[in-house]
Amino acid sequence: MKNCLCGSNKIITKFKYFKKPAQEKPFKINNDYKRFFYLCKNCSHMFAEHFFTVKKFYSKQYFELVYGSPTNLEKKFNFIVNLPLAKSDNKNRANRIEKFFNFRKKSVLDIGSGSGVFLFEMKKKKWNTLGFEEDSRYSNFCKKKLNLKIHTKNLESIKSKHDLITFNKVLEHIVSPVNFLSRFKNNLKDTSYIYIEVPDVVAAHKGKNRQEFGLEHFHVFSMSSLDIMINKAGFKTIEINRIQDPSGKYTLFAFAKIK
Repeated sequence: MKNCLCGSNKIITKFKYFKKPAQEKPFKINNDYKRFFYLCKNCSHMFAEHFFTVKKFYSKQYFELVYGSPTNLEKKFNFIVNLPLAKSDNKNRANRIEKFFNFRKKSVLDIGSGSGVFLFEMKKKKWNTLGFEEDSRYSNFCKKKLNLKIHTKNLESIKSKHDLITFNKVLEHIVSPVNFLSRFKNNLKDTSYIYIEVPDVVAAHKGKNRQEFGLEHFHVFSMSSLDIMINKAGFKTIEINRIQDPSGKYTLFAFAKIK
């Protein structure tokens, strides 16, 4: 019997996939394509089961399929960073955080900083920024082209403390997000916060082929399950809201602090 992160075993199968959805990147999967998404009847959280190993191919193939080369990464960055506010997920995210902090300039550690668009926006707002990114193709671009500080070693070697730690569309990629999130309490000051963005289960009403239910996602959250995860990880939820990003993604965001 499968259990949800809330602990309930009241689970139903919501979506089944026996072939690659049309819009999905053409990852080279050696096994037969088969994966499910389950729905928890207790907290409405959705979580995935894969009948192939995602990590083996996803981390190696994603960059090539999306960008192809460091040159294309730079082109993609320039396109995204020049989007107007009405069409930019990252600019709205940065504004949301500034408003929460009442426009006070602070230090932010961004986990899974990728191409650096979010940190670039925060740096423009005069925040002290640090990113964590394991993939050297992203980190080299961020350091050389954007002059951003990026930590590339293991997470445990990050000793600095910050006013804010951000997890922007990261935790859905983690099999055990509670354990992952709890690791960062030592990187926060007493009055610090975390900011989380995750895909929202309301996307399910649009069908199983939405990007929120892509094969790289192990979790799609409800408001209840996001709050449960935050509390199980040792934090206290301050605010949770539901939005639809300019890109069309259904998103939940939350601010929390250490209990």
